[in-house]
Amino acid sequence: KLSSIFLKRKNNRMIKKILTVSGIAIFCLHFGQLSKVKELNKIYQKQNEQISAKYKLTYPLERIREEDENNTQRLDGYEEAIKNIQKKEVPYNSSSVLPDATKEAEFESGINGFRTLIANNFDTSAISNTQQGTVKTMVSFLIDEKGKVSQVKAEGTSREFNLLTIITLYDVAEKGNWKPADHNGIAVKSVFTLPVVMQFE
Repeated sequence: KLSSIFLKRKNNRMIKKILTVSGIAIFCLHFGQLSKVKELNKIYQKQNEQISAKYKLTYPLERIREEDENNTQRLDGYEEAIKNIQKKEVPYNSSSVLPDATKEAEFESGINGFRTLIANNFDTSAISNTQQGTVKTMVSFLIDEKGKVSQVKAEGTSREFNLLTIITLYDVAEKGNWKPADHNGIAVKSVFTLPVVMQFE
């Protein structure tokens, strides 16, 4: 009996170590990919400045084409960074998510606190000058039984805003805690959705 108890405790410690290491690995993965996003933004800004200096106040078709190519390369880089984060995430199917949980997932400071966190961490300087007026996207993400956020998606008419919203969600994932959804006293996976709207002038 003593030996079996010892082994059980040892195994529990091993499980905790594995969970801790995997958590650190995921954090490092997010940090590494989000650092690449910041580098992409620096390159984009530098190339735009070069294009601006080249053409000054004139706007021929060549300038428009170069600016479009520069922006497309940046957005493609965003997509690649997001894919690198998500390919390490545990996939799930819709059948594993209960549509009728008795209690929805909750952010530690409430939904308004979560919205404020998104707004405060959204890099508006990365939005191109072509983005004007009100832009909207519907963001969704999985919250697992431990309150971990993954599988972030955004659907809206602006590719740029969608991608930057996903990047922002991954950025704030480690900056606050979620209480998972509850079904009759048991923590369950759930998909959380909310609209993100911003005004650009």
